[in-house]
Amino acid sequence: MSRFVLYCRSLEAIAPSDVPEPEAAARAVRAAGATVLGRGSGTLIIEAQPEQAERIARQLPGWSCTPETRDIRTPRPPRLGAG
Repeated sequence: MSRFVLYCRSLEAIAPSDVPEPEAAARAVRAAGATVLGRGSGTLIIEAQPEQAERIARQLPGWSCTPETRDIRTPRPPRLGAG
């Protein structure tokens, strides 16, 4: 399995009402047998086979898929200033 970034892209040819919301996209990912690893605004990090990820992206109008090239990082809390 590989990691992919599934993201909502802006297309003028697609009506905004036809573009699935991130939660609906996450349901489609899980229904296809892939795993949602992380979420952002209009972005999902998924784990899937390459063919599976492409098939999921084709099923979601307005969404695209690209291989993930970096690790998912959790932001660190800000350091409190040493006065």
